Amino acid sequence: MRPLLNTLGYLVLTFPGGALLAPLAWVSVHGDNAPLSFLNEHDDFHRFVTRCIMIVALIGLWPLLKMNNMASLKAIGLKRSPSAWRQLVLGLSVGLGSFALLALIGVSVSPLEWNLGHPLAGWMRHFKNAGLAMIMVSVIEEFLFRGVLFGAMRRSLNWRWAAVFTSIIFAAVHFLNQKPPNPEPMSPLVGLITLPNMIHGPAGDPQWTARFVNLFLAGLVLAGIYQNTGSLLAPMAVHGGWIMGSKTVGLATMLPVNHFKTTSLQTTLWGNSELIEGFAMTPLLLAIAVWVFLYQRGDDDSVSPNHDNTFIT
Repeated sequence: MRPLLNTLGYLVLTFPGGALLAPLAWVSVHGDNAPLSFLNEHDDFHRFVTRCIMIVALIGLWPLLKMNNMASLKAIGLKRSPSAWRQLVLGLSVGLGSFALLALIGVSVSPLEWNLGHPLAGWMRHFKNAGLAMIMVSVIEEFLFRGVLFGAMRRSLNWRWAAVFTSIIFAAVHFLNQKPPNPEPMSPLVGLITLPNMIHGPAGDPQWTARFVNLFLAGLVLAGIYQNTGSLLAPMAVHGGWIMGSKTVGLATMLPVNHFKTTSLQTTLWGNSELIEGFAMTPLLLAIAVWVFLYQRGDDDSVSPNHDNTFIT
């Protein structure tokens, strides 16, 4: 159970640790004779909290990997494989294809309409920005959530339970996006007070449940794919395809001018601005999760070093 305890300790220390570091970072930028005063255009304290959490997470990452005997690229799923390109192509196809399918269904049965009349410069700007997000977010999140957290937890638990726990964490972290006002006055413990106020809770947000369920199922799918292939390339590709697909569908579709006719049921199914906010996406993610879990090759708790199959065989 040591890898599980190490990982839980890492998570417990990361968030309070970052919150405690945030006031010191704030003073170093905005205090009297601040050594980092050249950064004073950054005046949102909640950003200091999130950045400090990231810093603490990065500082603790190597010790965590060492304690869990995972201090190598191979141990976290980054290894050479003859099927690497095939995994990337199939992963992107799954990610992009799932959103393309939802867009087609959405335009057919929901208030969504195609909105393809953007200028060429707008499309080029979109694909540049979406492409950067696709690469950066998928690489960072898959490295951390599937490579490190899931990889560590499955050393102590059955991989399916490890997938469940890490998917809950994966979904929950995406709700740390509220922007509370800067606290007054600044004090050493104010970061701990601000942190819970940054959680986007269900109160007054009808899309909260659907978003959490969809993110949880997405985490299960990505963990299952990693378990099946033994490589982070496949879940990175699927995740990247979802990001590109989501952003492209958001640009290529729109609500009609008379969207006030949209019913609460339609909003529940398709969300207000993103498909991930609606339950229409849930059956597709659930079907992929069941497919990945049921057809998982073997029931071993960890991936064999020679496990190079590409998705489901």
